[in-house]
Amino acid sequence: MYHVQGVERELAMLLCTEFGPGLKKLTRSELRKMVESNNQKTFGTLVKNLRKVINVPADLEARLGKAVDIRNDLAHEYFWEWAYELTTWEGREKMIVDLTEAAAFLETLDEDLTNLNVAWARRHGITDKGLQKHEQELIARLKASGGPRKLGARRGSRKG
Repeated sequence: MYHVQGVERELAMLLCTEFGPGLKKLTRSELRKMVESNNQKTFGTLVKNLRKVINVPADLEARLGKAVDIRNDLAHEYFWEWAYELTTWEGREKMIVDLTEAAAFLETLDEDLTNLNVAWARRHGITDKGLQKHEQELIARLKASGGPRKLGARRGSRKG
């Protein structure tokens, strides 16, 4: 799910940048609000929104479709379907291979979407130093947030 979330976040950003509001110049605050809004949307909704703003190339369409399928399988069916396999070493090894292949696919898609975002930033005068500064600010915000919430805790809560 980590790699799925990486793809989701990059797609959310692309809908604000490369495939965003066009020539309108956004302030940093406006861009952050747009990204935060997109980050609340499901992966499937982000893909649908992308289709609304561009004619998605066939290769990217297929890759995004596969990524949505992987995400939905992991969230809703995968572990139940593999329940018996989890009871044997051989089954667990098969599962590890399957998950490793999915992770590699998602990681490559994430890198490709990241490259689109970086290219957009450079075309709009954002330097590598500016990108590094943004990354450092993001890391500082994550550190200051008090850490991740426990599974099952409500959003905004850090306790279980």
